[in-house]
Amino acid sequence: MRAVPLSMLIVTLYKMKVGQSLHDNELHSVVMNILLAGRDTTACFISWAFLEVIKRPDAMQKIVQEATQICSGMNGYTHDTVNQLKYTHGVVVKVLRLHPSVPTDHKYAINGSVLPDGTFVPAGAG
Repeated sequence: MRAVPLSMLIVTLYKMKVGQSLHDNELHSVVMNILLAGRDTTACFISWAFLEVIKRPDAMQKIVQEATQICSGMNGYTHDTVNQLKYTHGVVVKVLRLHPSVPTDHKYAINGSVLPDGTFVPAGAG
């Protein structure tokens, strides 16, 4: 099967759902949103994960030991080897339970703006 560029996929799906095509600037906004969507939540999670692991040197040692044991050698870090990191997965789940990144990732409008459907969003709205 031939690879389809993400932009073509987005334009086609949008046209099927809405019945009209996307302009280049709208497509740019959609693609940037997809590419950057995980940036803030990922950064928030990583910050909390480092804080929690630094407080527990034994946990840090177990993570390093597990990664060295499972991911060393010829295979390195692959999808299959990363799926075997059970202790590390447990740490990730625990950090997300203690510090969920989405509820603390507040967004608000710096300036007033009008959405494509005509809805006005005042400055400071969140």
